Amino acid sequence: MKGIIKNLLVRLINLTNMPHYIEQVKQDKKLKHINASITNNGGLFYHEAEISNLTNDKSKLIIGNNTHCRAELFVYPYARKLQIGSDCYIGKNTIIRAGDELIIGDNVLISHNVTIMDTDSHEIDNGERAASFKKLTQYGHPAKIGNVKIKPVYIHDHVWISYNCCILKGVTIGKGAIVAAGSVVTKDVEPFTMVAGNPAQFIKALPQQ
Repeated sequence: MKGIIKNLLVRLINLTNMPHYIEQVKQDKKLKHINASITNNGGLFYHEAEISNLTNDKSKLIIGNNTHCRAELFVYPYARKLQIGSDCYIGKNTIIRAGDELIIGDNVLISHNVTIMDTDSHEIDNGERAASFKKLTQYGHPAKIGNVKIKPVYIHDHVWISYNCCILKGVTIGKGAIVAAGSVVTKDVEPFTMVAGNPAQFIKALPQQ
């Protein structure tokens, strides 16, 4: 009788831990995928993070030491590079997509629900756009860019991008700048300045250190 009770208890414990076990297996699988997709120099990825490196080249997606990532990082097949420096934070539900070259420096803080893209993602011509979408659904992302407009994005050291911001193609954000919550950045931001609004405008200069 004692043996039967002991076996029942063990089975009950195993059943209780089953959801945790399944989640751990999923996380281990995701971590293996991340490590196979990027050059990780000591970054930390949380369970919310999603990595898609369609170049299949680890050297084109680089993460620096002690960078904490909760975001979706997406590299198109034709992209040159997506690189994030050291000691950065990238918040939950943030999307960073590279179709050209997207470089983020060190000590950069990027809040939640931020979108950073160096590409329009689709063509301007409506007929071409419709045809490309049909091909995308059938064959996946194309190896060549076609007529989609792209332009590099550079975010320098010590930048703070607050929540719900959008950084569009061709933008450079200078060292120590702050992008206030809800801003849409379509033009370069000078170092050690604060911008806000849609489109983002100069608010004030910031102390330089």
